[in-house]
Amino acid sequence: MAVASRIYVYGICLFLLITLINASILLTPLEPGPGPCYDKNGNERKLREVWKDEDKCEMHKCILLRGRRHIQTYRCSIKDVPEGCRLLEREGLYPDCCADFVC
Repeated sequence: MAVASRIYVYGICLFLLITLINASILLTPLEPGPGPCYDKNGNERKLREVWKDEDKCEMHKCILLRGRRHIQTYRCSIKDVPEGCRLLEREGLYPDCCADFVC
């Protein structure tokens, strides 16, 4: 499969994933070169390693994209609360900590 076709398929899969899990994804490039990723506390993270932030409702993954390391961050989407409903805060690790609304 050509590179452009793969990127297109990955893009569609990513869109569907975001839609289904109601999340937003942030991609943070790191310094060029080989090696591991480092989290906000300076802990070494291996390529494809996944970790969850206990202070924030986020999940992170160390990935390699076009030869450069990135930290992919998954966060809860901001929800528009319908009229007559209220936002319900939740506890736990991502995605269990994502707020929801109750009507």
